[in-house]
Amino acid sequence: MARSMKSYIDGEIIFREGEAGQDTYAINKGLVALSKETSHGPVEIEVLSAGANFGEIGVMNGGKRTLTAKAVGEVRVNIVSSDNNGAEVQEKPRSGNSEKSKKPRAELLKHSPEEQPTKRAVKKDEQSWWSRLLHRDGRTSSKIEIRIVPFAGDEGMACTKKVQEALQHCADVKVRVVNREGPFAQKNGISKNNVGVCIGAARKILKSSTGDILIWGEVPPQGKSMHLHFVSALANDEDAAGSFNGYDLLPLPLELDEAWTALLHGVILASTVPCSVAKAKNINTHIEPAMELGATAAQQPPREFHAVERACLQICLAHSVSVVARRLEEYDLLGFAAETYGRAIELITAEDSPIIWGMAHKHLGNIHVLIAERMGDPSALNDAQSALQIAVDTLPRRRLPREWAAAQNKLGQVIYKLDYADPSLDIARLSKAIEAFQSAIQVYTRVDAPERWAEVMNNYAQAAQVIGQQFHEPDMLQKAVSACRSALEVRRRNRTPLLWAATQNTLGSALFLLGKQVGRIDHLESAIDAFRAAHAVYSGKGARKMSRVIARNLEHVQSLLEDYRSEQEREQQWFEDSDNSILAESVAAELPDDKDQWWKDNVVDKSYDPFQDDYQHPSSQINSPLNQKLSHSSRH
Repeated sequence: MARSMKSYIDGEIIFREGEAGQDTYAINKGLVALSKETSHGPVEIEVLSAGANFGEIGVMNGGKRTLTAKAVGEVRVNIVSSDNNGAEVQEKPRSGNSEKSKKPRAELLKHSPEEQPTKRAVKKDEQSWWSRLLHRDGRTSSKIEIRIVPFAGDEGMACTKKVQEALQHCADVKVRVVNREGPFAQKNGISKNNVGVCIGAARKILKSSTGDILIWGEVPPQGKSMHLHFVSALANDEDAAGSFNGYDLLPLPLELDEAWTALLHGVILASTVPCSVAKAKNINTHIEPAMELGATAAQQPPREFHAVERACLQICLAHSVSVVARRLEEYDLLGFAAETYGRAIELITAEDSPIIWGMAHKHLGNIHVLIAERMGDPSALNDAQSALQIAVDTLPRRRLPREWAAAQNKLGQVIYKLDYADPSLDIARLSKAIEAFQSAIQVYTRVDAPERWAEVMNNYAQAAQVIGQQFHEPDMLQKAVSACRSALEVRRRNRTPLLWAATQNTLGSALFLLGKQVGRIDHLESAIDAFRAAHAVYSGKGARKMSRVIARNLEHVQSLLEDYRSEQEREQQWFEDSDNSILAESVAAELPDDKDQWWKDNVVDKSYDPFQDDYQHPSSQINSPLNQKLSHSSRH
């Protein structure tokens, strides 16, 4: 059999599926990607590295290629050519009289080692490409499936191999290098303005290759570090503290020791959104020890790292520690995360790196919110407001719309909580919360992000309710009611019962307050319905605290409703007297158009507030049944 050597450049096709071919290949240098055409387009089966053989199946299949082979980077292969009949895959014996050499190809295949029966179980790694294609075991395995696009730059391929080799020593991960395609195929690297396009392309690659997370990056021209980006197959929650979004950049030295490898492993786990319980357990098991060792490297970066690289390194460390705190409920780590974000912010300015600056402040604000909630430190909300305000002022809405909207929504929540805790109500501060929620809704639309839109609508209703209650503005209460009812068109009891119950509770409060202010029994009846619906869910879920709160709310509404209904009964009895009915109609005809103002000026005792919880009918001050009737009319 003839042997030869051939070189291929990055992206060059070695052979295509369906082509005739009598050659087999052994990779001497580089990587080769094998793919299969399907109804959904090409599906990458695997990427082979130096020392691997390929092309044998096509030769055994009568010389017809069953896969497409493409070079990933510079590739050099040894080619072994069979005879024209394609009867043999390996070299013939020297004796031309050999019985084996005279057997037809079908008979040879029948007795080939690959086809002979064996009692040894087939290992998972020995499964055929067809089995892997059908079963897609990457989604059922507990291992984190990592895909790497070869890095850009002169040293890109060499660094890609280093990262791949380093990760192969990490526990419970599986690493594959995939083809450059789409925006990753640009020869001059990836522009900072093109990161958003790369995030979308990365998720397409992950979908076709059943990966959990994709790494891409570059080696800058000076060649002193490599810059890596991470994209999870399932999108991270932009509202969560420490969530990676694809724009985050991890700088690494060109040589990876144990500590730097642990940091890389930890960042990968922190940026991966698990698609199964098994993968979530994998992350929870390995992320903390990885970050314990990796933090030692991040806190002592190489001297050649410039300020922006050092800031990005600190941000990735803070992200990962924040994820550890959230996933493992180790909230004592939140203080360390906040300090680490602070160190990153000190290294850069908004003018130098607006996205890095803005994102660092956004996450710092989220961390302070968690500190206030989990560590019982309400003063942290003031720090959260300051950080989030910088974030919304700095983040470019066009490039990072969801991150900007998430910061607006969180800022509105923080302002609302600060005002709620402050005994001196500040209408200006509450108005800022309303503005923040309105800004968030500009991005979180009902069509594009229905669940997030419903969350913001509920938050808006809470702030509007406080304004309506404290400043006696029925219009704001009506807006709160409308916002809740809109949110409930998205939040459904069967899909998100607790969120549905939360909005029902907000709706019940708004209707209760509105009913008190305008004196409408139907609002109070609707408030009871909303509170009962929320109470049923919270009780069923074992949320005792919320159940008790709503039970008290129900008592208040039912008490007020009983008072109003008793009042109606007394009025009805009074009007059954025909003389009283005639008198009432005569006086009503003489009243001015603004009956509410007339009532306040001529009847109501100014020192008495009929809308307080200890409300009693003003019959003790004003004995006339006619005045009672007019009072009831004014509330309608």
